[in-house]
Amino acid sequence: MVDDIEENRDVLKKLLVDVGIDVIEAINGQDALNKYRDHHPDMIFMDIQMPVTDGVKTIRRLKEDYSEDPLKIVINSESALKHERERYDKLGCAGIVLKPFQSEQIYSMIHESLGVEFEYEEIEITSKLTEKAIDYTQINLPEKQIKKVKAALELYNITQLDKNINMLET
Repeated sequence: MVDDIEENRDVLKKLLVDVGIDVIEAINGQDALNKYRDHHPDMIFMDIQMPVTDGVKTIRRLKEDYSEDPLKIVINSESALKHERERYDKLGCAGIVLKPFQSEQIYSMIHESLGVEFEYEEIEITSKLTEKAIDYTQINLPEKQIKKVKAALELYNITQLDKNINMLET
């Protein structure tokens, strides 16, 4: 996976690792080229707007340098206008997934591109604590922490949200 924004990498990595996929992270196009040379992954999730070497240049370079490899490259984008989709199709990309990431979209792209079948099992969630066991009216959270959680939610910043939730739990 290639993305210059750590939070985007964290979210996508969690979705992939949760279903047993090994993940190699790259922070820009040049880093991706170096890591592809060493690992030859089955699929690449590629951000387009990055410093050093952007996604389009990286894809072109991968296709030039590894034309014999069956490259499966999926574009990660915040938008996918018609002209952008056409551009990515011409590059030979397997598809596009939009940010913020949706697990169904990621898994569907993996299934379509690699033929991976996912098995889903139903899990029954039970709680030893009942709603009656906790008196929520007695819980006072610091306003500062509430604002931090709200800000992280609004920005889809999973890393900050996780940190703040852990702080609230303690």
